[in-house]
Formats: sequence, structure tokens, C-alpha cells
Amino acid sequence: DDQEYQYKIYCINSAGLISEASEIVTVKTKPVPVAPTGLTCQWNGNGSIIELSWPANPETDIKEYQIDYAKGNTNRFKKLAVVSAIPVQNSYIYAHEGTTSKQTYSYRIQAVNLAGVDGRWSEILSVTPISANAIMTEITPASPNSSAKKEIPGEKKVVEPDAEATENVINAGVNENA
Repeated sequence: DDQEYQYKIYCINSAGLISEASEIVTVKTKPVPVAPTGLTCQWNGNGSIIELSWPANPETDIKEYQIDYAKGNTNRFKKLAVVSAIPVQNSYIYAHEGTTSKQTYSYRIQAVNLAGVDGRWSEILSVTPISANAIMTEITPASPNSSAKKEIPGEKKVVEPDAEATENVINAGVNENA
């Protein structure tokens, strides 16, 4: 949590006498992993898979990434998967199977370091597959104090899926820990 703490040590013997205090010792805890950035998605268009991808965090001690999702217009996120921190070409890929068109899915991810410290949440990426040829996405900034979704006008865009890229993503290796 990147906090600094100071300690003094005293000794007490069996007679109850207290020693002088030691010099102050200052320690700093390990910083929490930064929020992952660059979360993107692609819907396979004719099936039921939303593919999430993001670049690796800058820290060198990331053990895994936790992916949470919410269905519909809700802030009730549930754990979807944990992806081991073994990148494919310095990025990560996860396939959320069982999705349906015209249903909104919101995603957020966080890095977890080797010490088990959870990082900050990424921005929330909301995805609505709208047809076989397009999806609508919306990015909501993460709040440091809340996971509540805030609507941002004008941030919606329609993304045309790339069938060849989708096939390559699937074949590149998907971690199926869901």
C-alpha cells in the first residue's frame, strides 16, 4: 500500500524494568500495483464470446489479473476469472463465453502482485454486442473510492469486428479459469 511506518523497540525484563527505546526504524510497504490500462474488447459476431485484451502492467512482480464483470446496468460486479501473469506478446487475452447480443456487459480488471496485494481497478469497459457486425463500447473512469459506474456522455463508439484478428486471438491462447 506504499505507506511508511516508524517503530521504536523497548525491552521489558522479568522484573518489569523497561529499557531505553531503540532508534526509530522506518519501513515502507510495497506499493500496490497500478490500475491496468488499455482494456479493449471484441465480440466474435456470430457466437457468444466477448474477447478482452489489455497490455501487461509495468510492474515486474505481477502474479495474476482478476477480471470482474457485471451484467446489465448494475454495479454489482462478480468475479469472472483469474488470469495468470504470463503474457502473450506483452499482452493478455481472456474470452468471456456465453454472452448474448443486445445485453450489456461491464468489465474491470486489477493486477495482483506476488505478495498477494490487490492493485487498483481499471476503468470500467461496458460492451453491448448489437449485431453480428458491430459492438458498442463505453469506458468509465475508475473511482479510487468506489466501483460505481458513472455515465460519460459522448464516449460511445461502434467497433467493427475483424474476423481474422478474432481468429488469431482465439488461437493465441485463452486462459479459461472462469
